[in-house]
Amino acid sequence: PLLESLEIPIYTTTGTYDFFNKHGLKTKKLPWSDNGSETISRKIINGKIDFVVNIPKNHGEEQLYNNALIRQTASKCNCSLITNAEKAIEYLISYTDLAEINVSAL
Repeated sequence: PLLESLEIPIYTTTGTYDFFNKHGLKTKKLPWSDNGSETISRKIINGKIDFVVNIPKNHGEEQLYNNALIRQTASKCNCSLITNAEKAIEYLISYTDLAEINVSAL
């Protein structure tokens, strides 16, 4: 698969991890909140994540809080941020299109 061929780590929270794993994409699961281990926010702050796709799965209070925290952290750390599912899909499709282009022919 294209994302795996890029050989970059993909970090996810539990719901996204389960979805990707079910569809054959291996990711590294990290918790939302601090439980004594590395969190998504800490990875962003430490410069280990520089591109964030954050699409809420619902509008529950905890979900909204976690999403706001991730978005604010990404913004403060100058990370690229996509918050729209359609845009995220188009972004990935563009990588597929680029993979099919013979760059040496340009």
